[in-house]
Amino acid sequence: VTEDNWFAGEGPGPGVRGLIRGFFGASGGLGVFTKIGYKLYPVPFCGPLPTTGRLPQLGLPVPEYGGLFHAVWPDWDAHRDAAFQLVDENVCFAMLRMPPDHIGWTVTGTNAEFVRRAREGTLPVAARPENDKSWTLLALSRSSAEQAWRAGVIRDIIERTGGRLLELEREEAEVLCRNLVTSHYVPRVMRPSGGITTSFGILDS
Repeated sequence: VTEDNWFAGEGPGPGVRGLIRGFFGASGGLGVFTKIGYKLYPVPFCGPLPTTGRLPQLGLPVPEYGGLFHAVWPDWDAHRDAAFQLVDENVCFAMLRMPPDHIGWTVTGTNAEFVRRAREGTLPVAARPENDKSWTLLALSRSSAEQAWRAGVIRDIIERTGGRLLELEREEAEVLCRNLVTSHYVPRVMRPSGGITTSFGILDS
C-alpha cells in the first residue's frame, strides 16, 4: 500500500496471476503451468505520464525522443510486407492496427460526435474508410540520435512498401499516443454498443 492508497497484491512489476490468467481468467484455456518465462521491455519514461486535453479526450504528448506515425498502404499485401519488416527491424515500441471506425470512436469524445462528423464527412483522415490498411506506430528512444535512426528506418520501410504517412492533428496524435501506451482505446471501441465479443485468441487450449 502506498501513501495514496494504491495497492498491488504482488508488489511492483509483473504479477504471477497476470502471467497465467489468459484472456478471461481461468477460462483462458492456458492449461497447467510448470514453468514460465516472461520478457520485459524497457520503457523510456520517467515519472508519472503527463496528460493533455480534458476528459473524455485525454492525451499523452509524444515524448521528446519519440515519434508517432500513422501510415496507410494501397493493398493488404503491401500492408503485410511492411508489418513483417517493421517487426524484423525492431524499431517500434508499439504497433496497433484499428479499423478506421475504431480510430474515429477513439479520437471523438462521444458517439454523437462520431455520427455527426461521419455524416458531415469531417472525421479525421485516419478514420476514413479508404484508409483501412493502416498501422499506428510509436517509436521511443533514449536520445535524439537513436530516435532519428528509428524514424528513418520506419519512413524507409513505409516508402519501400508503397505506403504513405497521414497527417494527424496534435490532439488526435496525443490521444492516439496515450492509446498506444495505456490501451484506453478498448473501452472507446466498445462505446457504441456497450460491449464486445471476439473469437480471437480466447477460450481455446
